Amino acid sequence: MRPVLKAFASDHPVAVFFAVVARWLVWTVTGSPAAILAAVACLLAGASLRASAEVAAVGLAVMAAWGMTSWYPTRLRWVWLWWRICRFRLRWPTVMGSVVGTWQTVVAKALSSNNYSVPGGLRPILDAPALGLFPRIRGTVVIWTVRPAAGHTLADLAAQVDTIAANYRIVDRVDVDYPKATAHKGRLVVSFADELVTVREPSWAS
Repeated sequence: MRPVLKAFASDHPVAVFFAVVARWLVWTVTGSPAAILAAVACLLAGASLRASAEVAAVGLAVMAAWGMTSWYPTRLRWVWLWWRICRFRLRWPTVMGSVVGTWQTVVAKALSSNNYSVPGGLRPILDAPALGLFPRIRGTVVIWTVRPAAGHTLADLAAQVDTIAANYRIVDRVDVDYPKATAHKGRLVVSFADELVTVREPSWAS
């Protein structure tokens, strides 16, 4: 499927540029359902479109600020974790581009010539390791199925986990599990918080 998409990208750079923008919007909105629901509630209550949009913008800003901290109430853990999962997926191609040294920020090149289907593309979404759509969640640890990028192995990805984690302010640790060096599918294990920090001393011990 990826070769087909790359072939399309090579002939339609402008369309792919807007697809990248749409992807950003989808992950941002998906990661902030509370802000979007608040904006919809404002519209239903009779507020203007501008006021509703401002409410959504403030909500997104609050979630972004919250996502950069390590504090969250236990009852809101799922909101906190969902935001981080979506932020991780949103930035995954960008981070991998930075890790392997292919990241470029010349937006004008995306409109003047194709800059997506080459290794040094503007935002190499199709060149990043492929993550599964439905991760498993265990506490604050999220596990994705992962396939290596073309021309690379899971061993290559495993050697980059420290650099990957360092590029995410919202991530505590990243690991890659795979059965053998030639495997085409493994597991990307992302810890969004240090679980030992959240362990509380039992009341009887104090």
